[in-house]
Amino acid sequence: MAEGGGVHLAGAFAPAELTVECDRDRIIQVLSNLLSNAIYASPRGGTVTVSVAESEGQAVFSVVDAGPGIPPDELPNIFDRYRRGRSALYKGAGLGLAIAKKLVELHGGRIWAESTLGRGSAFRFRLPAVRQEASSDVLVVDDDADIRYALKTVLELEGYHVALAANGREAWEWLQSAPLPALILLDLMMPVMNGTEFLGLVRTDARLRSVPVVLVTAFGSLAQSVAAKSQGLLGKPFEVEQVLGLASRYCSPRPPSTPKPN
Repeated sequence: MAEGGGVHLAGAFAPAELTVECDRDRIIQVLSNLLSNAIYASPRGGTVTVSVAESEGQAVFSVVDAGPGIPPDELPNIFDRYRRGRSALYKGAGLGLAIAKKLVELHGGRIWAESTLGRGSAFRFRLPAVRQEASSDVLVVDDDADIRYALKTVLELEGYHVALAANGREAWEWLQSAPLPALILLDLMMPVMNGTEFLGLVRTDARLRSVPVVLVTAFGSLAQSVAAKSQGLLGKPFEVEQVLGLASRYCSPRPPSTPKPN
């Protein structure tokens, strides 16, 4: 749409650590509506800027156009249902902004418009931001509780953050809402969802496919069929030095944890 109308798009985005809990499809619907309006309102050669910034613990989304602006007397009612001002440059039922307002408010946010005649308009909305816990450096996926907690202990003593999952499905569900780990240590023989199935999902997911995965198994022959999808093999039983070597290769250095006094 933007290219066909000769409108340039620009973006300015907050750090990846800024996150919100939301219905992704509905918020994309809001942004799509604001963006399409901005493109229609902007002249050929104009620029529409989409940005996300943090302000007072909230994520602020903005869509700024280069259009003619909105008359001051129309601005207070711009989000009313079926409202289409005299300055509207495009066809429509007048529902888009009303729906956008409702969706933002259902998320606990607020939406508003700013405009100056002859200088364009800015539509902005706020959503509560979520304070992220420290991201995990290593995700350990193994149905053997002894191995899970042995790896967790070894890595945490060296200052790494560790997340645990008992099978592929548990790991997959955890990854849907957690920050990406720097490394996944993956057992192959597990119930519910085995390591081969889990690795197949990871490698076909656009967000996860680049995460390094090292296979942890006592049966090296089982790893041959999926070896090309992994970054290596850690045989069971393993040495502590092998585990720490993998962590230092793929994770950012961290200060070792100080043992608590007895």
